[in-house]
Amino acid sequence: MISHATELLLKAVLLKRGFTEAELKKHEYRHSLIALLKALQEKGVSVTPEMVRVVTGLHPQHESHALRYTALVDDGKKTYMPPPSLTFKMLDELLLLTRISTQDV
Repeated sequence: MISHATELLLKAVLLKRGFTEAELKKHEYRHSLIALLKALQEKGVSVTPEMVRVVTGLHPQHESHALRYTALVDDGKKTYMPPPSLTFKMLDELLLLTRISTQDV
């Protein structure tokens, strides 16, 4: 749920900064937390190093849908789960960014 919420919030922040729904549906952005974060940074939005660390950690398993379909399979790979305090800080940061649009800057 954390990675899905992160994807949706990153998309919401990008929509507030001029991205269109059609752009967000492009293959390069679909389920790619890294690509969404990079697009946000290219829009001039600064994010904390903690957000970058959490997004980078969540990205591989989110992109491959590992948490959705293979969570119960022991494939020898560790599941990345950031500490709750870091997770909530990142989600709060994204929520704040959804309240700020390009017109507010």
